[in-house]
Amino acid sequence: MHTDAPDHDAVDRFWTGLRTRDLGLIRSALADDVERIGLWYGGPDTVIGRDLYLSMFERVFRDYAHWSIEPSTVIRSADGRTAVAHCREELRRTADAELTELHELIETTLDDSGLIRRVDIFFKIAPGYARVIADRYPS
Repeated sequence: MHTDAPDHDAVDRFWTGLRTRDLGLIRSALADDVERIGLWYGGPDTVIGRDLYLSMFERVFRDYAHWSIEPSTVIRSADGRTAVAHCREELRRTADAELTELHELIETTLDDSGLIRRVDIFFKIAPGYARVIADRYPS
């Protein structure tokens, strides 16, 4: 049966690839021109392009003593082109560093071919971390 709604495999592959650190699986879910938006549109952590986005994950997987992300709930739009996941992300830069835990909403938007075209990340941060961000990226 033919349907115009994209299939959800790209979203599933993306999350499975992140959980298992499988860059090939992540790659298979992303459009060539994927745009990842973090703290703000056009900010220093905005990444455009599949290869740049994958290299960001390579650095995270390599440079962090601990990194994990787990979506607890994924809600999809009626047309299947947008999915929003409630996630828990944990990171620890070094083995003796304090564990940072973030609760995020991550929205993925699919292109016409069913690949992820946009990843938009929404989260709240602790006041102390907000100061670090402000110092790192002065206006």
